[in-house]
Amino acid sequence: MRITDKMMFERGNVSTASARERVSDYQNQLSTGLRIQHPGDDPAAASAIVGGSLTQARYDAIVKTASKAENDATTADGAIQSMTDLVSRAKQLAVQMSNDTYTASDRQAAGQEIDGLSRQMVALLNTSVGGRYLFGGTKDNAPPFDAAGNYTGDANVKQLEVAPGVLENASLRMDILVKGVGGGTDILGALKNLSTAMATGTSGAIQSVMGSLDASTSQLGTAIAQNGVMISSFSSAQSLGQLASQQAQKGVSDAGDTDPFSAASSLAEASQALQASLAATAQGFKLTLLNFMT
Repeated sequence: MRITDKMMFERGNVSTASARERVSDYQNQLSTGLRIQHPGDDPAAASAIVGGSLTQARYDAIVKTASKAENDATTADGAIQSMTDLVSRAKQLAVQMSNDTYTASDRQAAGQEIDGLSRQMVALLNTSVGGRYLFGGTKDNAPPFDAAGNYTGDANVKQLEVAPGVLENASLRMDILVKGVGGGTDILGALKNLSTAMATGTSGAIQSVMGSLDASTSQLGTAIAQNGVMISSFSSAQSLGQLASQQAQKGVSDAGDTDPFSAASSLAEASQALQASLAATAQGFKLTLLNFMT
């Protein structure tokens, strides 16, 4: 087959265009730091990048929500600890005023202090963070306890994803732990009964309430323990989530980022190939032109 000038031109053009494309590709890799510019560059790597990015985003969301939940649980812990102090003070007064050396007037004054403790207890039970009430279950847009100590929240428990597909409780059942739903002690009711006993002025009435105060302390201890488990879980979720996010990010980087040394070497080779192609094409046409002239 006779090789014409047109065929030589077309071959040279194809070779040069291919070399230019390789040079441009490696230049883009070095300027952007990305090996994958389009999904078609490496479909398997592109798929890995998409999957890794989604995984990283999910873990980042878990870390963010776990951090917020840990802050809420830490605030709740402080409030419950303060409630425990209030009950301890009430029990101290009960023990003190059950002694017959104290007068009815002394006990009435102590009863007024108990009333103050009850109000403080309600205020603590209505603790909020950023407009969200912590002790009302999933009903967190309104105070869960009214002034009389009635529970107005719901019986639901918030749940939070601490790992993909793994949920952890993120609120306490204060209707159980404070109001005694299901057979426990109504802590606010116990304080009210103690105040009434103080008003009667008899040591026997006061002593009859002490058992409920002990039960109240036990229930608040359970609340502290359950809340502590949540704090630990949310802290672990953040640590593990951050690690998983970093690993996913590394996978994305490994799949799509350019190795600058390799890309620079490839660019140099592609540039040499381009120059060689241009030179060969030019030389071919030069010889052809000389033959034509001779």
